[in-house]
This record gives sequence, C-alpha cells and structure tokens, in this order.
Amino acid sequence: MRTFKIITFIVVALVFFMIPMKAFAEPPDLGLSDSNYSLPSDITDKLYDNGITPDNTDTNSLNVENIVSYLWNELCTYIVSPIRLLVSISIIVLVCSLVGTISDATNETVKKVFNIICVVSGTTLITVNVSDVIAYGEKTLEQGKVFISSFIPAFAGVISMSGRVTSATVLNSFIMGGIQLFMQLATGIFLPLSICIMGVTLAGSVNSDLKLSAFCDTIKKIVIWLLGIIMTIFVALLGLQTFITSGADSVGLKATKFTVSNAVPFIGGAISDALSVMLGGVGVIKNNFGVFGVIAGAVLMLPSVFSALCYKLILSFAYSISEMFSVNGLSQVIKGAESVVSIILALLCCFLLMTVICISLMLFLFGGI
Repeated sequence: MRTFKIITFIVVALVFFMIPMKAFAEPPDLGLSDSNYSLPSDITDKLYDNGITPDNTDTNSLNVENIVSYLWNELCTYIVSPIRLLVSISIIVLVCSLVGTISDATNETVKKVFNIICVVSGTTLITVNVSDVIAYGEKTLEQGKVFISSFIPAFAGVISMSGRVTSATVLNSFIMGGIQLFMQLATGIFLPLSICIMGVTLAGSVNSDLKLSAFCDTIKKIVIWLLGIIMTIFVALLGLQTFITSGADSVGLKATKFTVSNAVPFIGGAISDALSVMLGGVGVIKNNFGVFGVIAGAVLMLPSVFSALCYKLILSFAYSISEMFSVNGLSQVIKGAESVVSIILALLCCFLLMTVICISLMLFLFGGI
C-alpha cells in the first residue's frame, strides 16, 4: 500500500511538472486577434500596419515622434475644409462691407438688399459645413458605441480569467449601462438640440435685432455643464465600483493560493506557484489587450474630434472678422454655428474620455496578481 502511494505521487508529480511548464512558458493564445471588435476596416488596417494588435503591441510605434507625427498629419488633413470656409466667409464679409460703404453715399436700399444676399450666401456655406460636422460626429459616436459594446465584454472576459470574476461582471454591466445611457442622451437630446440651435440661428439671421446668438450661446454652456456633471458622476461611480470589487477579488485570490499551498500535500506550494505563473501570463495578455483598446478608441474618435475642433477655431476667428466689419446678420449665424460645433466637440470628447478612463482604470487597478 505504501509503495502504491509513492508510485502514485511520482506519477502525479511528473504529469504536473511536465504539462504546466509547456502550457504556461509563454502567455496562452486566447484567440483575441481573430476579431477586429467592430472597428472600421481602415482603422483596423492602420493599427495592424503599425504593429498594434489585440494580443501584442509594438512599443516602437508608440514613441513620441510617431505619435506627434500622427497627430500633426490628422490635424493637417482636417484643417483644409475649415480654412476654405474661413476664406469664403472673409471674402463675403469684405465684399459686404465694401458695398455697404459705397451704398452709404448712394442708396440705402441697395445696402440692405446686398447685406441680405451676403448673409444668405454665408449662411448657406456655414450650414453645409456644420451639417457635415454633425453627421460625422453622429457617425463616429455610433461607431464608438459599437466598438465599446464588443470590446468591453471581451476585456471583462480576460479580466475574469485572471481571477477577477466579481470585478469583471460588475464593471462590464456598469460600463455598458453608462455607455448606453450616454448614447441615449447624445442621440436623443443633445444632437437634436444642436440641430434646433442651428435652426434658431438661421431664423435670427433674417432679423439681426433679435440677438438669438446670445440664446444659443447660453444653451451651449448649459449642455457642456451637464456633460461635465455626467462625466464626474460616471467616473466617481466607476472608481468606487472598481475599488470595492477589486478588494474583494484580491482577498479571494490570496485565500485560494493560501488554501492550495497548505491543503495539498507535498506539491501544494508548486501548484500555488504554477497558478501565479498562469495568472501572470493572462495578465500580460490583459495589459496588451487593454492598451489596444485605448489606442483603438483614440484612433477611432480623434479624426472627428480634430474636425470639430478645427471648425470651432475657424468659426471663432470668422466671428471676429465679421464683428470687425459690422456684418451683424452673418455674425449671429457664425456664433450660432460655433455653439453647435462646440456641443458636438464636447460630446465626442466626453465619449473619448469615457472610453480611455474606463479601460485605463481597469488596467491600473487590475494590474496585480
């Protein structure tokens, strides 16, 4: 009987030491790279061409020079159309001012008619460009929602494999619920409200005495203020949920290791060490996967953010030019358009920050084993 126990122990020990060393010498392949996580094909190709994949990230592509070069190229790409708009508005303002100066000495009616023509021309140009910004922003938000809806559950699955089952379950539900609520507010309230602001601005351009641009500017400030409150509450609740669940899972992991190490005769310590090695391999995958999510979310959102930012800056500059030459009707249109673009920019930045903060916080708090 004693001989049988010794032989059994030797066989179990040999099997244990042969199989795990082979299985966990390197991070296991979880098949994470088999999906693009609902990213547009051009974004996926751009990431993969630079060595950024869900299961591996080439650190050479993330140096300061490459990042600055990417940001500069994106900025140069999306500044062209706003500059064209600025040149067109400047020409309209200068012509309107010139005709107004000439008409002062000849005919006041001609001045009013030509002023209306200039305002209508400028309004048409501004409306077309701002409509493109709204459409592009709405499309980007929808793509971001689809990406997060596929990435966060997968990321939560990787976290649960590293022993953080409670944290993964709670945070997956919380983040997905927060993203869904934000998208409902964005598409159901804020985007329609921005379109209404543009309509009010166009109505105000007919009669510059109405001063509707001040009303639009107030609405813009209220929307941005509300978005700030929503972001603050979301991040605060996410942090609390993460700290609470992370502590519970850490206690559970340590208890499991202690139990295995002391309850299993002879090889309990080895099993506990092997468990740490396995969790370390999953942790490497988790870190790579999380970094991929942050980079993918940024690359997806930044083009639309740059487009809205460029239009906001250009419209602010165009407003200064219009005010300088006292083209009041066109000034109100430009100011209203700038308020609309500011709302779109705030929505995009909030969604981008939500994506980056969620993934980064999960990486930071679940980095240990």
